[in-house]
Amino acid sequence: MIYVKGSMEAILKRYDHRTNAQGELEPLERPQIERKAEAVAKQGLRILAFAKKIVPVDQQSLDHSDLDRGLVLLGLQGMIDPPRSSVIPAIRACQTAGIQVKMITGDQPLMASAIAEYGVAASFVMP
Repeated sequence: MIYVKGSMEAILKRYDHRTNAQGELEPLERPQIERKAEAVAKQGLRILAFAKKIVPVDQQSLDHSDLDRGLVLLGLQGMIDPPRSSVIPAIRACQTAGIQVKMITGDQPLMASAIAEYGVAASFVMP
């Protein structure tokens, strides 16, 4: 068994099924999952996806190609990842000095936007 954790965007393209509350496989309803994740991201939470893949018992090695597809979604997790306490005062000091602040992140855009609204940054740029 291979267990995988990562960003929803990275893992979503690699799975076709999910487990229901009884642990049974169901077809994955991507739009429904994306809507739920969007609602969590709007709260400023980082979203992690958890998945598994059953592999043959005799498989002795793991390669990146083993994770290309066939994963089963186990669930999503929204987690608080607050900025360090020194960040907000530093940003305010920069803004007071006339420095235009940018937040560069690889995080989900809705999450980054929610954090920016809380005063962590004046604007953000996605790489």
